[in-house]
Amino acid sequence: MNKFLKSNNLVFNLVEEEDANFILQLRSTESLNKYLSKSVVTEEAQKTWIREYKKREIEKKEYYFRIDKKDGEQLGFVRLYDISYEKNTFTWGSWIIKEGRPPYSAIESALIIYEYAFNELGMSKAIFDVRKENIGVLKFHKKFGAITLAEDELNEYFELPKENYEEKRDSKYKKYLLER
Repeated sequence: MNKFLKSNNLVFNLVEEEDANFILQLRSTESLNKYLSKSVVTEEAQKTWIREYKKREIEKKEYYFRIDKKDGEQLGFVRLYDISYEKNTFTWGSWIIKEGRPPYSAIESALIIYEYAFNELGMSKAIFDVRKENIGVLKFHKKFGAITLAEDELNEYFELPKENYEEKRDSKYKKYLLER
């Protein structure tokens, strides 16, 4: 698998069928899947889903990344999807990182996603939702300058303009990214 995206401590690789078992392990860990959409999947069903996803990847409609430490230790997964080249918007989520992860893994994985979507794909805005019960992630996105658009009983809906992201990145988070 080719190394796809990097930060100071992390490498993103595009998901392959052999990642199915690790995906299932993480998604079946109750403390990790609390805020993800529920799924009961077999390893074979997960491989089938990955094969279908790879078609969307080829069409540049979606990217599913495995998050690894630079030493190769597998940490988790994150998706970039609902990519609209017409509106220059994207969504990211299905973010799951194993227990015992390094403290930098959340911030660096978010930065990699934003850098790729904003700078490589040319997007101007992230659109996403977060479960209201997921207090830590709500705070995380608001610190990045995400703007609440709406909410319902279950979710808060956000947008994060590229300018807001870049301001926070440059003032607070640049140290996590590789020098260009």
